[in-house]
Amino acid sequence: MSTLKVDTILKRTGTGTITLGQSGDTIALGSGASQTGFGGTNTPYFVARRNSAQTLSNNAYAKVQFDVEVLDSASAFDPSSNYRFTIPSGQAGKYIIGARVNINGVGDGTLWNGTLAIYKNGSIDIASPFNFKTGYINNFNGFVEYLYDASVSDYYEIYVKGETTTSGNPTVHVSSGDHTGGNVFYGYKLITW
Repeated sequence: MSTLKVDTILKRTGTGTITLGQSGDTIALGSGASQTGFGGTNTPYFVARRNSAQTLSNNAYAKVQFDVEVLDSASAFDPSSNYRFTIPSGQAGKYIIGARVNINGVGDGTLWNGTLAIYKNGSIDIASPFNFKTGYINNFNGFVEYLYDASVSDYYEIYVKGETTTSGNPTVHVSSGDHTGGNVFYGYKLITW
């Protein structure tokens, strides 16, 4: 085995591709070494949560107002007015977008169906319905997640719909002990090449 010690590797003439190895080879970093300038990072990313209960209209979609940023690497989530994540300039690509929301009925055994949905650019894109018509419940944690091929300025929001057996309104439930009640909205860019 030979050892090549250099400070810089440049293409012999002009600019273009420099190839390391060949098909089937593995390029490994030495112990304690690190890479910069390639490999990618899972940014931008964000996590938001709901700080308090939110009352919904019965059997109608409402945007979940995630009003607390937990993480936001690119300041791309709006926790104060639109409650949405917008793809920043120069950051188009593949993204995982998801949410979990705790929907609460008016009282014990009143919640019978509903839907948790991701809206893309103002329209419903993918939905996760639930139905308990054979046995009503008090609350339910809905979950939805999807892989998007996102363009700059695309925006994502979470909407929820809950239907109860009474005339009262369901809520996005937040319990005081865990600060979220199971309500989180998140997303991150995937590393691709």
